[in-house]
Amino acid sequence: IIFVCPYCNKKRDFPIAIATLARTHSIGCDCQWSKMPSFPERLFKALLDELGVSYVKECSNRELNWITTFRYDFFLPDFNVIVEVHGKEHYEEGTGYYTRSLEAVQKNDRDKKELACHKGGILEKNYIVIDCRKSMKDYIKENVLTSRLRDILGPQLEQVDWDSLTERAWKSQKIEISNYIKENPDMSVRAIAEKFEVSRDMIKEIQVNLNVYDSEKEKRIGVKRQRQLFLERTEERDMEICKIKDANPNLSTTEIAELIGMERHSVMEILRRRGKYDKELEKQNRYNNISKAKRKKREKDYAEICKYKMDTPSISASEVGRRTGHTHGYITKIWRENGII
Repeated sequence: IIFVCPYCNKKRDFPIAIATLARTHSIGCDCQWSKMPSFPERLFKALLDELGVSYVKECSNRELNWITTFRYDFFLPDFNVIVEVHGKEHYEEGTGYYTRSLEAVQKNDRDKKELACHKGGILEKNYIVIDCRKSMKDYIKENVLTSRLRDILGPQLEQVDWDSLTERAWKSQKIEISNYIKENPDMSVRAIAEKFEVSRDMIKEIQVNLNVYDSEKEKRIGVKRQRQLFLERTEERDMEICKIKDANPNLSTTEIAELIGMERHSVMEILRRRGKYDKELEKQNRYNNISKAKRKKREKDYAEICKYKMDTPSISASEVGRRTGHTHGYITKIWRENGII
């Protein structure tokens, strides 16, 4: 029969069999609303939503810094599990829509798994591949239930209504997102992407097609967000400095600055702004530090002067004075105090 696209109302030029629609879950319309993730991906996403499992779809280096140029279908952070939903192009030589060779696809799959297991810290048993070469509910259901997901997600996996999931997966998520965008014009691309757990690129694409994408608005929201993050980080840093000062009142601003890795005057300004800077105490702390430094230097000088006499008993105080820059009387006094003269 000849189908009409449910999204753009465009009528197909040529008829297709109902069996083809059932197998491909698409009438092949080229409108942007029909270009969605594959049916197995949509079905698996509906399953995770039904079970209330936290996940990242199309996980990339935005979420995990060890990922290079790859994207993983699903990452389940609560279980440290990666799930790849593989269609027939991963098992059979591609034709028509699939342009890459089977060898290239399978090599890419091996590279992705090696990266995840060796660099990403994903256990090999937690890198799960679901065989979805047949884009059919019963086939996908059987492979999900016989995979390791059954042990991870527990008995609730078997209580799912797969017919309901299939009906949900048939619907275009882009239509749902577009309606939400129209109802919430002030929301940012990032906020909408986080709500629907999709990529920001997808939200931007929908907004562009709706002719509502506003780059200036996104820039303003981005600047505001960065400003808020900066204020939060600044507050966290200031609280840490105050906490150190409260726990160690005798620490000088110089010592606190060294602990935090900041300039001394910046630490002093933060303490002054928070009402924790005591000028008199700071002077005393600085004096103590100077005295401490002098004691260290004196102890070093004492050790050096005594070592000269112990190594060479016949050496004179005048000779040691020429080498160290101290007076004859000072050196003699140190030797006498240490019982080596």
